[in-house]
Amino acid sequence: MSTNRTQLTEDAIKKIVDGMPGGIDSFCTDWGWLQFARKIEAAHGITQQTTMPAPPTIKAGQRLLIKKPYPINPYEVHVLETAGEYAKIQGDSDQRGFWEKIELITPYVIHVL
Repeated sequence: MSTNRTQLTEDAIKKIVDGMPGGIDSFCTDWGWLQFARKIEAAHGITQQTTMPAPPTIKAGQRLLIKKPYPINPYEVHVLETAGEYAKIQGDSDQRGFWEKIELITPYVIHVL
């Protein structure tokens, strides 16, 4: 990637805008600032990262911290089973476990949805 970049002229920026779907009239309806920024990056030879790391997975037997969406302190749970976006989790005070729709925030912290 070249670090020697020059400022785009107004004409070059207008040309990029005109090349967006529907031109300036479609700004904020068919395309927005992020798509425009990507076109500006492309004009400077900046490419997007094409490979993303695989998201971590939750497995039965793991012990994780759970953070509910309302303000309580995170606490540790044990994952009993998993099924897609759901996990049967067991806290220290719950003997049977309960199913929750969850989102993995980090490899060790989940958020209950």
